Amino acid sequence: MAGILDDPLVMVVSEMGRTSVINELGGTDHWPFTSALLIGAGVRPGVYSATDATLRKRAIDLDTGAASESGRALQIKDLLAALAAIPGVDAAELRPEGEVLRAVVAGATQSLDGRVGGTRGRL
Repeated sequence: MAGILDDPLVMVVSEMGRTSVINELGGTDHWPFTSALLIGAGVRPGVYSATDATLRKRAIDLDTGAASESGRALQIKDLLAALAAIPGVDAAELRPEGEVLRAVVAGATQSLDGRVGGTRGRL
């Protein structure tokens, strides 16, 4: 009998965040950054992001998910490309403008052209 998370992939994302600073009206402003939670088949557990002291996003290495001056700021298009790659879909075909966040794709192998090969071999 398969486990409950052997096949499904669940993604939870908010549309926006809130700043960590109280504004002049006593509230918080919209934050242009958010977070996502991925659970399930094909996902490598971990935290894949970085912020500076003011909680603004920093560039990360897409292979490790760690802060990197030579990396790039993670964008939703990169996360969507990773979601495509997890079941083995060619992310470049589906999301050509995104680069796969390889750190999140369990068992991923990087090909010569920088895309991620399928990890599951099926949809």
